[in-house]
Amino acid sequence: MLDALRRGANSWVLKPLLLLLVLAFIVWGVADVFTGTRTGSLASVGSTEISVEEYQATYSSVMNNLARRFGRRPTAEEARLRGIDVAVREDLINAAALDQQARALGLTLSQSAVAAAIEKDPSVLGPDGKFDRGGFENFLREIGYSERGYLNLRRREEIRQQLTQSLFQNMPVPAATAALMHNWREETRTVQFFTIDPAKRVKLAEPDEDQLKGTYSAQQRAFVTPEYRHLGVLVVAAADVKRELDIKEAELRSLYDGDKAGREVPERRRVLQIPFKDKTAADAAAKAIAAGKSFADAAKEAGATESDIDLGLVTRTALLDEAIAKAAFSLTRNQVSQPVAGRFTTVLLRVTEIEPGKVRTFEEMRDEIRDKLADARTNEAVRKLHDSVDDGRAAGKPLKEIAEALKAKYLDLTEVDRLGSKPDGTKGYDGTEAAQILRAAFDGKPGVEIEPIDLADGGYAWVDVLGIKPETQRPFETVKEDVKKLWQRIETSRQVSELAGQLIERAGKGETMTALATEVGAKLETSKPFKRFGGEADLPGSATQRAFALPLGGRASVETGQDEKRLVFRLVEITKPAPLTKEQADQLSQQLRGELQQDAVQAYVFALRERFGVRVNEALFRRTTGESSEQR
Repeated sequence: MLDALRRGANSWVLKPLLLLLVLAFIVWGVADVFTGTRTGSLASVGSTEISVEEYQATYSSVMNNLARRFGRRPTAEEARLRGIDVAVREDLINAAALDQQARALGLTLSQSAVAAAIEKDPSVLGPDGKFDRGGFENFLREIGYSERGYLNLRRREEIRQQLTQSLFQNMPVPAATAALMHNWREETRTVQFFTIDPAKRVKLAEPDEDQLKGTYSAQQRAFVTPEYRHLGVLVVAAADVKRELDIKEAELRSLYDGDKAGREVPERRRVLQIPFKDKTAADAAAKAIAAGKSFADAAKEAGATESDIDLGLVTRTALLDEAIAKAAFSLTRNQVSQPVAGRFTTVLLRVTEIEPGKVRTFEEMRDEIRDKLADARTNEAVRKLHDSVDDGRAAGKPLKEIAEALKAKYLDLTEVDRLGSKPDGTKGYDGTEAAQILRAAFDGKPGVEIEPIDLADGGYAWVDVLGIKPETQRPFETVKEDVKKLWQRIETSRQVSELAGQLIERAGKGETMTALATEVGAKLETSKPFKRFGGEADLPGSATQRAFALPLGGRASVETGQDEKRLVFRLVEITKPAPLTKEQADQLSQQLRGELQQDAVQAYVFALRERFGVRVNEALFRRTTGESSEQR
């Protein structure tokens, strides 16, 4: 997977190499903790060595990719605590083990074959469906690879895929395994339930001062004024850049003149078609229509409805059968054809609507042409703006000054919390990628440059922390009413929970669910059968999960998440699913095969590591990641 992640951008399709990455890669980015270039072998598998430079390049690529996706760069210490530095090393070792085995087996792939694979990759195709050379070069610059270097990288990746796929692609899935998984997923359960409404059962006395102070002390975090920050945000959204691109009229005119096929709108016709089992039936229907029978009635007699026979407004090329297309586009409006022998059937045709073809004028196509041209140029324009902002930051300029020079959008957010709200509760910022930008802002510090944030549309945002107003604990006297409301919710929930426990105990001694429901002023209901996943609309998700942990006849209660109400239920039915159909078995086997393949590849890689031997230069690894010997 890391080999694919080296490709960097989110728009690239990450081909599954089934190498091992810990979940930390999903949650955290990676800090750039490298302190300089060192040479030497950081680790080796057999005769395959992993250099410090290779480790650094992979580490940085993972950092760049995840920082763009999540706008989050942990410190070096955080990365070590999550095990990211070791995960990168282990993944490179796994890749090296596959490389060693591929060489032992004599597997190879030519540069031309790799280049052809890259040129067909959908993620590097331009708007015209062809390989976008300019976009590919921009990508190489972004990840810091030459074309030759990237071809070598891809060759190794493709060879690893050949090796693992050839071994595990057709792994069998035992029928018993598929049946077991099917039974687990498709089993349904039914419960009887009622809801305890605290408004009917709970009467609270007024809390005394000690109770309120105890609640305040135990729940202090509920009475904190949040931290507010003064932020400067510079946004370069791809949509804004595209809209402001200076595209000359002459360019648009030139593209219009050079695209003859694009400006021609073909004739379209609404075609009705009645298929017949043979020519004899078609001839009989044609004679009946000529004698006065309607086309629709003829269709009904042939077993077709009006919706069945309407092919819609179509161009000639949309009709794949040439004989039918030729006949349909030679008819006049409302004319019925003679029987037409198509490739698969004989039909009668009728054309009810004709939209003549035309050549669109430049004015009609102007916006469309500009949009396509702007799409092709936006990425490069965004990249140049990105570089200009970086240059300005390197020169020590504040974001506001940079934004003014570039005429970019700048937001001065004087006081916002982590959710983008101002002290008065109104929204201070809810613009482009608000959650991502605010997360990065509250992870940063004043005077410390925060890495640019990737926006979903391909643009970027930069944020500076200009000031911090720390969170403060609100005094008890100022929040007494809020404390009272919290105490009431907590006490209500406790009493309802105790009542539910008592009812369940009584039900276990023989009292009926109907009687217990009536006692608390509730109605006993029976759910529809539900599965482990998907649940039942009338039940909270926690009840569904709990129901699948109970034996038949078992009882339990769960919170509903609404006004301290609580659901009490009893499992009354367990239904095993019908045996797997062939279609279900094939679909489930395919899914399980993928999971088994991943497990098998992991086991295979570990076996290769054992076979070839793995050596790690721990001292060099610690120096490379900037870690002291006492830290791990």
